[in-house]
Amino acid sequence: SNVLDNFVVNVDGPSQAVAKVTPNNDGTYTCEYTTTSPGTYTVSVLLDDIHIQGSPHSVEISEHADASRSSVDG
Repeated sequence: SNVLDNFVVNVDGPSQAVAKVTPNNDGTYTCEYTTTSPGTYTVSVLLDDIHIQGSPHSVEISEHADASRSSVDG
């Protein structure tokens, strides 16, 4: 997990994934994580111990995912 300000980001699934949260200095944040195995992952984003809208979110990582064609907003 990664904690920044009062945000906590957890990525749970078939392999360990460490999330990195970066402030965009405009009230928004960017979160990046890397997995080493395909499968279904659950991304949880909490602010002050409360899930933000859309959290937790299920993400399917395929064996041949192309990072240059992948993004998440929300």
